[in-house]
Amino acid sequence: MKSTYYSKEQIKRRVRDPKEAEVIWDQMMQERALTKIDLPIDDQYRRSFFYVDITEIREMIQKIIEIDQNLSIMQINVSTSLSMADESYYSSVLEGAYSTRKRAQEVIRTLDIQNRSEQMIVNNYHGLQFALTHGDDLWSREKFIELHKIITKNTLSKEDESVDFRTDHVRIADVQTNETVYHAPQAEFIEGMIENLILFTKGSTLSPLIVASIVHFYIGFVHPFFDGNGRTARAMMYGYLIAKGFPAFQNFSISSKYNFSKSAYYQAFIDTEKEMDLTYFILMNLRAILDSITDYQLKMVVYLRKVEIDQKIIENQLVVTKNQNKIIKIAVEQGEVRLSSKIQKWWESNEQMNTELTQLIKSGIFVQKKSHHYMLANDKSVDGATKGLDVQKLHDLLFGILDEEAPLLLDLEAHFVQVTDVESVEIHSVVPNRNRVQIGGTGTVFVTLQYGSDIDVRHDGIEMEHDYLFTFRLIVDDEGGVKDYEVDIF
Repeated sequence: MKSTYYSKEQIKRRVRDPKEAEVIWDQMMQERALTKIDLPIDDQYRRSFFYVDITEIREMIQKIIEIDQNLSIMQINVSTSLSMADESYYSSVLEGAYSTRKRAQEVIRTLDIQNRSEQMIVNNYHGLQFALTHGDDLWSREKFIELHKIITKNTLSKEDESVDFRTDHVRIADVQTNETVYHAPQAEFIEGMIENLILFTKGSTLSPLIVASIVHFYIGFVHPFFDGNGRTARAMMYGYLIAKGFPAFQNFSISSKYNFSKSAYYQAFIDTEKEMDLTYFILMNLRAILDSITDYQLKMVVYLRKVEIDQKIIENQLVVTKNQNKIIKIAVEQGEVRLSSKIQKWWESNEQMNTELTQLIKSGIFVQKKSHHYMLANDKSVDGATKGLDVQKLHDLLFGILDEEAPLLLDLEAHFVQVTDVESVEIHSVVPNRNRVQIGGTGTVFVTLQYGSDIDVRHDGIEMEHDYLFTFRLIVDDEGGVKDYEVDIF
């Protein structure tokens, strides 16, 4: 299994002996120094940030690019307004806005703004449109400040209003305890730090996906304004990626993934600030992007399947029965149908079932692979069957085998799922998202569930102080079942 890019705090939690933990950490620092890349951006003490060129980063970038190219080949004409409304909503929720996705879409359409939260969402939408429109021209001091004004319009208190960068010190406090969690650089350093960021962004030869992640982090780190820094950073990231040749990114919300795993999002900021190592933030951001674009690709695959099936139904003048419609719905979502005994009971007789399935085969909708196993005809969306490993099933499996091994007894479902490695050439399709891990093929896959302090509690109701990761080594058979497993706790 690939090694995880641990922070020092994670090493301390895993290794009980403090001296041993220090030795391990020193060794890791020496290894990272061999492939680290120094960046021309720094903190107020002139310490340079860096990132480590690890395999996981390169592989995620390659996967994102491949999916982006696949989406271009699909040539699906979709409206970006709804997706940008979602990004406006989720980016605002990260900053404390209260609303719903439905209301956000409505208020963006009607501009019937009722409160500050809705004003934030509308501003975010207009800010994203501004960022997408200006592209490469966005990277100037003037455009940067103009974007911030759009994003914070009618949402700031008088003491936070400004026509320029902030002129006073700010601290970031915990919303619940009011304890300081971060002191932003002094105001006199902002001008130079933002100028360096603009120069770096314009001249960098790094992957745009890495640069976009750095932009996102560094604006939040510098905190050039009294408020609205996070929303501005995320809009700048979108504008940069679109300008650098990722137009499909207009069609999905990356901030939705930050919201689904807020602890990981904010922890990436903390780890990067502590160690000046942007690898933590780049990894988190690439995972969020990969998760987002993967979900969008699956959504488009389902859409194309529906369109093709509807055309075949019309061409063949097929009157679809209730059970045929249910079977088609399963196939649209999964690319295949396996007739379990439960599904077979939908029909009154085997003769009726075979007749209706034969109609679907003759209409070019299904092909039969094995007895009781049907796949969509000419379905090139996945190379072979797609299996689903439900997070809840993994959750149940975890607590069926751990008992006293677990550091905490947990009651809630995991809020983060990630495929961390694949160990077999027979696995040809692995698609993780928050709720499922879609696997095509047969072989071994490593899947990680994260239980964390932001939403999970122990069985006695006490909130957790840390995130805990449970990694399953799953051996998947050709029927989509788990034949064997191991669990690693860290």
